[in-house]
Formats: sequence, structure tokens, C-alpha cells
Amino acid sequence: MRSVGSARGIIVPTLALIVFGVACQPAPRPAADSSAGPVASTTAPKRVAAVIMGDPPHFAGRFNPSIGSVPGLDALEEMVNAGMANFTDQGALRPQLAEAVPGLDNGLWKLLADGRMETTWKIRAGAAWHDGTPLTADDLVFTARADQERQVPGFGNVINTMIERVDAPDPATFVATWKSPFVGADTLFTRLRGLPLPKHILEEPYNENRATLVDHPYWGQQFVGTGPFKLRELISGSHLVLDANAEYVLGRPRIDVFEVKFTPDANVLMTTVLSDAAEITLGARLSIDQALQVQEAWRGGTVIFSPWGWLVAMPVSSSVTRWGEAP
Repeated sequence: MRSVGSARGIIVPTLALIVFGVACQPAPRPAADSSAGPVASTTAPKRVAAVIMGDPPHFAGRFNPSIGSVPGLDALEEMVNAGMANFTDQGALRPQLAEAVPGLDNGLWKLLADGRMETTWKIRAGAAWHDGTPLTADDLVFTARADQERQVPGFGNVINTMIERVDAPDPATFVATWKSPFVGADTLFTRLRGLPLPKHILEEPYNENRATLVDHPYWGQQFVGTGPFKLRELISGSHLVLDANAEYVLGRPRIDVFEVKFTPDANVLMTTVLSDAAEITLGARLSIDQALQVQEAWRGGTVIFSPWGWLVAMPVSSSVTRWGEAP
């Protein structure tokens, strides 16, 4: 892969390939010269500078129902958080925090004789929140029950109204019993439906005052997720810095530091990438003329046009995507 395209319904799987393709590969280890004795590694950290056309107030897609309101927020969310499953660039589900996606073939999706159905999620061993707390089925139960609350802003995804009950028979197993057959049941706990929430952080404020939960600092400055990158710094109106999560359940990312600069202006975004101050855009809305200008002037990158809805162009330096490719 040498470039990134963007549009509603396309940006998420495309960026997921970069982020999780990187994350699934262990960090390379420098070779040592045994004859010279132990030496300190001089390998410089791999650092990527990105730019986003907006000023994300939080990392939760559940509070950003229109993806276009903050271009690239969905990509940021998938960098710092993870679902039980996620989508490939072809739109297929693949397991992430889960051992497998529920299906009839693996026995994790059962059609019951009375017309109901049952789906089971098994959490991967070692899955944990950024603060070191293990991810458990209790987190999934809390998330499912919270998402049945339709009066709380950002909660109440319609899929949860189809669930009759949720159970956690053991810390690694979550079972949902559905009122009737629903073909999209395997999308539960994906970014499309709402990613898992940390019960140990949000249960108390959720019970105390659900109406103000959206204002809790957890969603921004104090964010704790399960994804391949952890939040180090978030400066509103300026930038954020993410560090590789060495404990990510699918493996430490091969990119060590990811810095994202914020700008609401297309011209500033263009100047940023053309001056090599950023190597990739996570979200951008450029006119055809602006995109053509970048394509002509940016010899080290590529611009892809998408005809879906409005035109969205996302330049990316080819040097970045090489880090996400398999060796």
C-alpha cells in the first residue's frame, strides 16, 4: 500500500490497515555484534507526524455520529481504542480484542428454537486497558447496558434495543441473548456500534449523573483505551501525541510516536504536508483544485480522489506506509 483514500465508509478500513498492520508486527530489534560485547541501541524511534483538518474534542465516535463533522476522528479513535472486532478494507469483520468473530461455523452464534439467538464473545488473553487493568466481560456487560440507555447523549445505539439480556459467565466470556434474529449481531462492540467502555473508570460517574457523562474528562485528556497507541498529550487547538502501547494485545506497534497536528483550514493543511511538516493526513476536505495542487507539488506523496458523497482527498507520504508493510 502506497497511499490512503478517504470518504464516508472508506476512511475507517483504510486507516485500520495502516494502524493495525503496524500494530500486529513486533518492533524490530537491532542486531548486536557479539564480538564487541554489549552495546546500547542507537536505533532512533520511528516517529510519524500527521495533520488533521479539525480540532477533535474527544476520541469517542459515539459522540460524533456524523463522521464528516471532525474529519479523521474515526481514525484517531481506532488508534487509541479497539473493538472486539474491526473491519478490513474490504468491509469484512476480523477479530481484534476477541479470539474470534461469532459465527454459525464456530458455534459462537446460535439460533435458538424459540426464534431468539445467542452470540458469544471470547476475550483474547492479555487484553487490557492502557492503565493496566485487564479487559473483562464485566466491561462488555457495562457497555451493553449503558448503550441501552437512550436518554444519555452518545448512547442508545439501536442495536442494543434488540438484546434481551447480557451475561458474563466468566471473566473472558460475554454472552448476548437476542430477542429475534439480527444479521448484524456480530458488529456489537465495533466502532460502528460503540467500542467497549472501561467499567472501572466510567461506572461511578455513569451511575451518579448520566446526563453529564459526555463532559467527563475521560473522553479527552484522561482517555484510557485498549488500542495500539496510548495518549501522552492532548492540547486543544494545537496537537496530540500518542505513544506505542507495548502491551497491545496484538503486539507493539512498529511506530513509536505518532504526533497529530490540528488545523481547521485546508490551506494550512496543504502547507503543512508540502513543507514536510507532516507525512500523512488523517482527515481532510479539499476541493478538486486544491487536491490537484497538492498532487502536482508533493513529489513524495500521493492523493487519492473518492467520488462518494463529497470529494475528500487525503495525501500521505509513501515513506509512512512502508512501516506498516510486512517485512
